[in-house]
Amino acid sequence: VDRQLHLSDAIRANQAAIEKASKEQDDLGALLERVRERKRWNEEDVSLSTLPAEIVERVFASLSLVDRTKARLSKRLWRIE
Repeated sequence: VDRQLHLSDAIRANQAAIEKASKEQDDLGALLERVRERKRWNEEDVSLSTLPAEIVERVFASLSLVDRTKARLSKRLWRIE
């Protein structure tokens, strides 16, 4: 019974972490879209090459980290189930 309770807690914790990572990914996508929209307002080219390199690097690094975290947590959840 204790093991089942522990596994249930672990599954809930992993699902919560996956949901949090997904929200962070959505937030980062929204941030990138706001940057692009601001560029549009300034009537500049909206391609990633016109964005400051620091923003592009941070967004893609964060998205990559979120993807790796989601994959790791999904794999852990699969093993627990």
